[in-house]
Amino acid sequence: MNQRIRDGLRPVALGVAALAGLWLHGCGSEVYEQRLQETAAFFAYMDKLNDNLEPVWRRQDFGLSMRPPKPFQLMPAPVPPEVEEGEEPPPVEDTRQPVFLGTELPGLIEAWRADLPSDGGEQVPAFLYFLGNHQRFLDLARSEGVGADPATFLSELEIVLQQALGVTLPEGESRQADPNTRYRERLPKEERYAIPKDFTAIDFEPPEPIGGVPLRLHLYQYQTGQVQVALLMVYPADVRDRPQERLKLALETLNVSGQAPRPQRSSSEGEAGGASPGRPGRAF
Repeated sequence: MNQRIRDGLRPVALGVAALAGLWLHGCGSEVYEQRLQETAAFFAYMDKLNDNLEPVWRRQDFGLSMRPPKPFQLMPAPVPPEVEEGEEPPPVEDTRQPVFLGTELPGLIEAWRADLPSDGGEQVPAFLYFLGNHQRFLDLARSEGVGADPATFLSELEIVLQQALGVTLPEGESRQADPNTRYRERLPKEERYAIPKDFTAIDFEPPEPIGGVPLRLHLYQYQTGQVQVALLMVYPADVRDRPQERLKLALETLNVSGQAPRPQRSSSEGEAGGASPGRPGRAF
């Protein structure tokens, strides 16, 4: 290319460069800035999750996963005894059950424990329970339709807790989060990084101490398809932190398969998850 041609193309190149600069400073720069802000907001959200939640917990045979709130750690599940093929295993005591409530929680799938600071400066125990109607489906399949109805799991769970805590819930839902009432909680509030789920929530405040300890309990119930699950958090009323806020953040990461579980030859009996470090629920 001779000098004359190069000189003729130079204004065109400069014009293209100028137009590109104008585009970057115009609507193109706005799109770029918007994407930067969206990226920064996403990473800020991920940092919030990592600061407040443990790594992902999964129960693959039930299609469940969630990031539990910090600093809750898994409690050991009971190990079913070995039996001959075709024999029914004997009942095994589940030490994760909250005996301090004077009752057993139905459908216990997993349990976590944490030691949280109290207003008095000492560490006090707190518990988180994952409950579901999955075992009812398995029992019905194995007993040819004889057993508890999976569809009534959540309503029966509410009855168990009301009787244990001495609380009577009014009918229906409240428009606000009043103690000892049902209310609707949508988590997350908006669809940005996770699909919102509608929970039926109850903040239990027992009128009397349980085992000499005033307690606070938060129940979040959720249903998808035929599957019903609930998360129950229990802790002393004098806990200094706000564990409920971390629980709500954990619920943003909750995934529940709506497909009813089916018996598998290789699966172990019972509702227990995998064994892991922890202590029994006899803290209160």
